Amino acid sequence: MTRLPEIRMSGLCYDIAVLESPWGLRCQPKDFAQIVVVRRGNCWFECPTFLPHPFYVAEGGMIVTVGGGTQIWRSASDIHVSETAGSFPSVPLGQFQRNPADSLKTELLIGRSPRSANMLIPAFPHAFYVSPAEHDTQTRITAMLDLIDLEAHAGDDLVERDGVIQRAAEIMTIVLARYVKRQLSQENPNWPEMATDVQVMRALQLIETRPSRNWTVESLASEVGMGRSAFAERFKALVGDTPVNCLTRSRMQLASTAIRDGKRSVAAIANSIGYLSEPAFIKAFRRHFGMTPGRYRATVTGRRVAPDHSEPAVTTSATEPTAPAKEAAKPARREEDSRPSRRAHDDGMYHEAHL
Repeated sequence: MTRLPEIRMSGLCYDIAVLESPWGLRCQPKDFAQIVVVRRGNCWFECPTFLPHPFYVAEGGMIVTVGGGTQIWRSASDIHVSETAGSFPSVPLGQFQRNPADSLKTELLIGRSPRSANMLIPAFPHAFYVSPAEHDTQTRITAMLDLIDLEAHAGDDLVERDGVIQRAAEIMTIVLARYVKRQLSQENPNWPEMATDVQVMRALQLIETRPSRNWTVESLASEVGMGRSAFAERFKALVGDTPVNCLTRSRMQLASTAIRDGKRSVAAIANSIGYLSEPAFIKAFRRHFGMTPGRYRATVTGRRVAPDHSEPAVTTSATEPTAPAKEAAKPARREEDSRPSRRAHDDGMYHEAHL
C-alpha cells in the first residue's frame, strides 16, 4: 500500500463563476493549487507552458493546476482573449444561489489552496484534466464537492463546519493522487513516493524557485545535505529524470512564458534564467521547442514573422545545460464524441510530467 505524506489543507477558498458567452479570460495563479469544475456548460482551456495544445472541457470535467503558467479560459476556441491577466468574476460558494435565467451560461466551481499547503501538492503535475468519463475518480470528487457545497451554505455556527470542508478537501487530494499515480505508472512508477522524500522535494523546490543559479548535481546535493552519487541516484529513481534535465525544463517553461509576454529581449530572458550567452539559450530553446524564440513568439501570438536571420548565430557553448528529456504528455483513454471538432481535445489527461 502506498503511503502518502501527511496531508493537511489550509487557506481553502471556493467560489462560483457564471459566465455568459462569448467570454475569455487570461489568468496566472502562481502561488495556488487550483481545481476548476465545469458544473454547467463547457469551455476551452489552454496552458501553453505545460500543455501541448488547447482542449475542450466538457460539462462535469475538471482542470487541476498546481501553480505557475499562464492559463487561458474561453467559451469557444476562436474567442479573442486580452493579453492582460485578470481573474474570474465570481462569488463565494456559500453566497451563491442559482438563477433559473442563467441556465444557458457556463458555471464554474473554483477551489484554491496555497501551493505550499502540504508536501504532496508540489509533487503533482503542473496541469491535468480529469474527464467526465473517469467514473471512479469523478464519483468520489463529486461527493466531496457536494459536501463542501452543503457546508459552505450552512450557518457559521455549525459545529466544525470549516473542519468538514478541510477534511473533504484532503480526501479530494488523496483521490486525485490515486488518479495521477495511475496516469504516471509508466513514466514514473515511484510517484507519489517522491513526495515523502524531504531532500528530493527540497531539490525540486530549489530548481523551480531559483532557476537562474548555476546549479550542478554537486551543488544541489550539497544544498540538501547529501553526497553527489547518492543524491543523483535517489533523485533519478524517485523523479524519473536527472536534476540537470529538470533544471533545463524548468528554465524553458519560464522562457516560453516570458517570450509570449513579449516584454523583454531574448538576451534579457536568457540572463534571467541562468544562461551566460544568448546563443547557448537559443540553441537550448530550439532543441526543446523545435524553433527559435522569435519563431515561437510569432507562432503563439499568431503574428507573421520574417525568417530568423536576426537571431544570433547558434554556436556550441560550454555553458549550455544538458538537453532536456522529452516531456511526457500522454493522453489517457479517449471518450467517443460525435463532435469531430472537439473530439481531439475532449478527453484524457494531458499533463506536464512534473520536473
